[in-house]
Amino acid sequence: MDSNRTTCMLAAVMRAVIVAGAALLLLGGSPAHAEHWFFGVGTGFTFMNIQGEQGYTVINYGPVQYDLDLDPDDISDVLESAFGFAGYATDGTWIIQYSLGVFTLGGDGRVDLPPEVGGGTLDVDVEFNVTNGKITLGRTVYRDKKMKFSFTPYAGLRYLRHEINADFVVTQGDESTPIFRGRDYKWTDALVGATISYRLTPRFTWTASGDAVFGGSDGTFYFTTSLPFTPTPHFSFGPNLSYTAIDYENDDKGDADWYLYDADEFGAGIFLAVNF
Repeated sequence: MDSNRTTCMLAAVMRAVIVAGAALLLLGGSPAHAEHWFFGVGTGFTFMNIQGEQGYTVINYGPVQYDLDLDPDDISDVLESAFGFAGYATDGTWIIQYSLGVFTLGGDGRVDLPPEVGGGTLDVDVEFNVTNGKITLGRTVYRDKKMKFSFTPYAGLRYLRHEINADFVVTQGDESTPIFRGRDYKWTDALVGATISYRLTPRFTWTASGDAVFGGSDGTFYFTTSLPFTPTPHFSFGPNLSYTAIDYENDDKGDADWYLYDADEFGAGIFLAVNF
């Protein structure tokens, strides 16, 4: 396996692509104004790209850091399983949105160790279990007289967990050392953002949303835009574009529990939702 394929296998900290942006996009199927509460649930997927860097400490050998430059084909090659859903509840003014995704990446490969730790190679057989959750509460503070345009600020929490189980074999010269490593990194961020929505026709709505996140990470920015199509009041689907910039570092480089993920995740996808 070449170095790019190895970094693909190690890029386990991408968010749950099958629900990327789905919670926000469900808003396109909700009523513009209502006296009762309405609900929706759905799913989707994104053809994800990842560009950035990732790193962690290999016990007894020091930090290993590498660049990420992955396209959707690279990611799909190591995706073992995935499950996710998103939903909303709204009365036309207040809206609660949530999403949950769980997926597993796995594979094996080889990484060259840097000269400062003695050189050699690191053979890896890795399984990554990733959990990604989000919940927000928003309120529509402006809606025009024609009920086409709306502006909805929101706030909430985002949770991300990366569980890493790996078998390593470090080879330096004629000596090979097997190592097993299990790590569990998780953090929760507070977020604030806003959604704008414009009803182009009775069946097509354009939406865009962005939020900034701080707390457990060093800072995360998220943006998505979509074009929901609602052929019936109970069903919506459509395309979306999404972009996320994540900056997370646990401890300092050189520490035993150091872990780095500083990357941009972006791509296009589709979603579908049932409204009731």
